[in-house]
Amino acid sequence: MSEQIFVPAFLKRRVARKIINKRSKFEEIDLALQQSRLPLTLYELISISSFYSFISFLIGTLVGVYILTQIKSIILSIMSFLINNVNNLLFKLSLPPIPPLFLNYYWLFGIIIGLIAYRLTKYIILSYPFFIAKKRKNEIELYLPHAINMMYSMAVGGLNPLDIIKEIAKLENLFGELSREFSEIVKNFEIFKKDLFSSMRYVRDTTPSQKFAGFLDNMIMILQGGGSFSQYLKSKSEEFVEEQELVFNEAMSFMEILSEIYISVFVLLPMLMLVVMVVAKFASGQIMDGYIKIIYVILPIASAFIIYLAKSSIPSPKISVVFYAESYPKIIANVHSLNKNRYKVLRFRRFLKKVLRIILHPYKESLVTMKLSIAFLHIVLYSSLIILVIHKYFGFSLEDKLIIFVSIVFTILVSLIEIRHRIIKKAEEKLPEVFTELAMLNESGLSIFEGLKLLSKMELGILTKEISTIRKELELGVSIPESFIRLGIRIKSDIFAKVIPVAVKALETSYSIKDAFTAVARYAESELNFRKRLSSNLMPYIMIIYMSVGVFIFVSYLMITKFLSLFSSIGVGTVGMIGISGVDVEVIRLAFFRVMLLISFLSGIIAGVISQMKISSGLKHSFILVFLTYISYKYLITL
Repeated sequence: MSEQIFVPAFLKRRVARKIINKRSKFEEIDLALQQSRLPLTLYELISISSFYSFISFLIGTLVGVYILTQIKSIILSIMSFLINNVNNLLFKLSLPPIPPLFLNYYWLFGIIIGLIAYRLTKYIILSYPFFIAKKRKNEIELYLPHAINMMYSMAVGGLNPLDIIKEIAKLENLFGELSREFSEIVKNFEIFKKDLFSSMRYVRDTTPSQKFAGFLDNMIMILQGGGSFSQYLKSKSEEFVEEQELVFNEAMSFMEILSEIYISVFVLLPMLMLVVMVVAKFASGQIMDGYIKIIYVILPIASAFIIYLAKSSIPSPKISVVFYAESYPKIIANVHSLNKNRYKVLRFRRFLKKVLRIILHPYKESLVTMKLSIAFLHIVLYSSLIILVIHKYFGFSLEDKLIIFVSIVFTILVSLIEIRHRIIKKAEEKLPEVFTELAMLNESGLSIFEGLKLLSKMELGILTKEISTIRKELELGVSIPESFIRLGIRIKSDIFAKVIPVAVKALETSYSIKDAFTAVARYAESELNFRKRLSSNLMPYIMIIYMSVGVFIFVSYLMITKFLSLFSSIGVGTVGMIGISGVDVEVIRLAFFRVMLLISFLSGIIAGVISQMKISSGLKHSFILVFLTYISYKYLITL
C-alpha cells in the first residue's frame, strides 16, 4: 500500500528524524496503526499526512479564490439585506455602509480556505488508523463467539491448539478481521520464529479488541498451566454469546445516530435553506441555480459517505460460496464427434432454444435464483417496446413518455425485488430450524441422509424443495458439504452466504455432525435476530424521512400557490417589512422541485441501507418518494 502512495523521499527522511527525536509524541498514533494492521509504518503515515495536507492547502487556496470571485455579488446582497432589514427591524442603529474592501483581497480568503483544507486533510489521514481500528474491533467482537464455537468443535475432534489457530487463520472469508488476528499469531510463529506464547502475547498487546485480548491472555494461562483447552473454549463460548448483545446494541446505537445526522443535515437543512432564501428575498434565478448546483454535488457525495459508514458499522466479511464450490473436483465429459457437419438441423434447433431461453430469461427462473441485473435489462427492453407502441398510437408528449417508461421499469423491478426479498426472508427464518432439527435427528441415531429425508417431508416453505434437492444429490453421490454449497449458490441471500460456509467448515473439522450443526444453528439465529432488531429499531427513522418529505411538499404548496403566486399576480411590491418585488415564482417552484427530487431519491436509498443494509431495499422507498414528489409538483403545486 505504501508503495502505491507517492511521497517525496526527502520528506520521509525529514519525518523520520522528527519522529526519532520525539517518539513519545506519536505513541498513540503508532498503537492505532498497529491495531489497524495497515501495511504502513509510522514514518510513512506521517509523511503521507504532511505531503497531501500541503497539496490540499494549494488546491484549497485556488478554490477559495475562485469561489470568492463567483459569490462576491451574493455576499454583497446578504450584507445589504442585514444592514437594511435586520438592523432597521431589530436594533434601529444608524450604521454606516460596510465597505467590502476585504472582498478585493481574494488571496486572503483563498489562504483561509487553504488552511481549513490543510487541517481537515491532515486530521482525516491521521484519524484513518483509529477509524479502521474501531471497525476491526467491532468485527472481531461480533464474530468471536462463532469462531470459539468452531474452535471448540476442533478441540473436541482432537486438533492441537496450534492447528486450531492455523485453521481459523485460513477462514478470513468467514470471520474477517478476527482471522487476521490469528494470522498474525501464525506469521510471528512461522516467519519470525517466535514461540507460540510470545506470538499470542504480541497479538494480545496490539489487538484493538480488549475482549479478544482477554481471551488470548486466559488461553495462554490455560495452555501453560496444563488445563483443559476444550472446557475453556466451551465456557468462553457460552460467556461471549451472552455478551454479544452489547455488540449488537452498540451497532444499532451508531445506526440511529447516523440516521439522525442524515435526516437533520442532509434532508431538513437543504429544504429549510430554500425556504429561508425565499423569505429573505434571495430567490433570484442566479442564486437558485448556484444553490441547486451545490446541492447536486454535495448530497450524492454525502449520501455515499453515509452508506459507507453504515456498511462499515455492521461487520460483514466478504464471503463467497462459489469459492468453496471451486475447491471440489469437477467431472467433465468430453465428447468427440466423428463428423462435425452432421446433425445441422439439431444444432439449429438447439440454437433457437438458446435464443428463446435468453428472451424468456429471467422469467423462466424462480425469483430466488434469477439475476436482477439481467431482469433489469429485460424490463428496460420490453418497456421500450411498450413506449414505441404508445408513440405510434397515442399522442403523449416526450416528458409523459419518459415518465411512463421510467414508471413501468421501476414498478416491475421494485415489485420483483420486494417479492424476492420476502421469499428469501421466509427461507432465512427457517434456516436455524433446519440445522437444529438435523442436529437433534443425528443425536437420536439417524444419519444425515435419513435426517434430510425426514426434513423434506416437513413444512419448511421454500426450503422444503431445497432440502429435497439436497437429498436427491446425496443419493447421486454428492458429498454433504458440496450439497450445502450448492444450496448457498441457488439461494441468493446474505444470511445463506454467511451460514453455509460455516456449516461446510464445521462439517470438515468437527468431531460430530451434531456439534457442527448446533454451532451453525446458533450462528444463523444470531444473525437473524440482529437483522430483525436493526430493522424494527430503525423503522421510526424511515417514517421520519417520509414525514419530512411530506411536510416540505405541503410547505411548498402553501408558499408557492397561496403566498408567492398571489402577490406576484397582483403586483404587490412589499409585504410587511420584507420585500418580495421581482420574485420569479416559476424559478422558485422549479428549484424546489429539483431539490426535492434529489432528496427523495437519495433518502429512499438511505432508508433501505439503514434498515436492511441493502441498497436494493431502498429502491421501493426512492420510487414512492420520487413519484409523490413528481405528482405533487406536476398537478398540485402549479402556477
